[in-house]
Amino acid sequence: MDRTDHFLSIADWSAEALQETLALAHRLKADPAGQGRPLAGKTLAMVFAKSSTRTRVSFEVGTYQLGGHALFLSSRDIQLGRGEPIADTSRVLSRYVDGVMIRTFAQSDVEDFARAGTVPVVNGLTDLLHPCQLMADVMTIQESPGSRWPGSATATTWPTPGSTRPGDSDSPCAWPVRKAIIPIPASSSPLWRTE
Repeated sequence: MDRTDHFLSIADWSAEALQETLALAHRLKADPAGQGRPLAGKTLAMVFAKSSTRTRVSFEVGTYQLGGHALFLSSRDIQLGRGEPIADTSRVLSRYVDGVMIRTFAQSDVEDFARAGTVPVVNGLTDLLHPCQLMADVMTIQESPGSRWPGSATATTWPTPGSTRPGDSDSPCAWPVRKAIIPIPASSSPLWRTE
């Protein structure tokens, strides 16, 4: 399976693919009924090693509103991490579902899960990356009054601790730079890594 079939990291997608995805999200939000039921007959497995109210509700409700069915699987419900290797769980789920959202600890677990399976995998959060949240944040900024995102070069402050190094592509400060949207860090506190 092509790596771009998955959404594991912002860095895996081109700027054009990210912008198309955001444009689709805006259309779906503006007119949910007018977009049909693109997930009719589809099932999304939601694998949660880390609990989350908002992630579970947003994926479950969103899948339902698009015509699909979301299947919640906590670490207590499946053998992931309790004897069954990640690759085996991925292969088994790939036989039954059309896609997987996984929220776990290690980024390598999400990558191993995607590599072993045959269906698209979405990173719902790891200790390293949170690409869905970052896309939601960009969407919120785009909807803000007076926003010029995307398009012309816009300087925006985005206060967040974390790295601003170019290699940390899912850092809220690094991704927009990589995609030609230029934020200005709003802090010079020691929380910011500068190496």
